[in-house]
Amino acid sequence: MPLFNGKSYLELSKLEAYSRLAIELELRTLANDGIILYNGQTASGKGDYVSLAIKDGHVEFKYNLGSGEILLRSSQKLQIGRFHRIIAKRYQRDGMLSVDGRDETTGHSKGPKNFLDLGEHLYLGYVPGSVQQIFDNIGVSVGFNGCIRHFKIGRQYIDLKYPGGKILKAVNT
Repeated sequence: MPLFNGKSYLELSKLEAYSRLAIELELRTLANDGIILYNGQTASGKGDYVSLAIKDGHVEFKYNLGSGEILLRSSQKLQIGRFHRIIAKRYQRDGMLSVDGRDETTGHSKGPKNFLDLGEHLYLGYVPGSVQQIFDNIGVSVGFNGCIRHFKIGRQYIDLKYPGGKILKAVNT
């Protein structure tokens, strides 16, 4: 189970999320703000993206299909030091965010676009490079402080051990 310190991160291959995406994980946070994950179309932050973050204690699931951002925010704050189960799903324009199986939020993106075009790698915990546009997309600029377990994309659990598994790079600063 990886522990993130606010600047550490894991780098994985880009998400295969063109028309649909399902992310499930359990985390224990030690702070009220932090980047859980981010995957974008470009390294500059322009274009499509998907992010999951903690902002002011709330979980935020955001994505932009190229015709406007959608933000789904949990109504309840996370409890510091306690494990929480988060599910974030997207099918074309429709999105859903659930925290601990009860705090469910739904919505859909505006505009005609239905597909998420991603070109860069997926980052867990933080996004290196300090690109302001990426931090603006996510809504927070600080990395995640805590631990993540049971990380699942679609129907597949992702082994977060490094080296090995699907992790391309692990940075612990």
